[in-house]
Amino acid sequence: MSYEIEEQIIEPIPVLFIRRQVPTEQLAATFAEVLPAVFGYVMQSGADLAGAPFARYLDMAETTTVEAGCPVSGAAEASGEIELGEIPGGTVAMTIHRGPYEALGDAHAALQAWLLERGYAQGGPPWESYVTDPGEVSDPSELQTIVYLPLSAS
Repeated sequence: MSYEIEEQIIEPIPVLFIRRQVPTEQLAATFAEVLPAVFGYVMQSGADLAGAPFARYLDMAETTTVEAGCPVSGAAEASGEIELGEIPGGTVAMTIHRGPYEALGDAHAALQAWLLERGYAQGGPPWESYVTDPGEVSDPSELQTIVYLPLSAS
């Protein structure tokens, strides 16, 4: 797949999330557990959902530390393992991945190549925003995910 990459400046994004450290092969199962829990908490807490669910990868190796949750607005508070935080604002490179989640690594690789070609350094952990709901889209080729990579001048 070919990726169109754009550079954008974004505002900080308040989020509610759960952080987990899991073997990389367990990410899908972790998302299936964590995202509904955060979404349910947002709905009952009085906070307002302010965007598509996300996952931010703090480190990726055999074991991945990931924060998964939902952007929020309004009165949002942490509770138990659900934390309140933000995705920092600033300059990002972003691209849209169309297709199955298993191929998202291609979008991340395209962003890394773009970053190196332009002399940027990575400015923080990448994250994915899941635009389409796999519960509502039966064909994995129709899934859309926006992949973001924070930038800093090198």
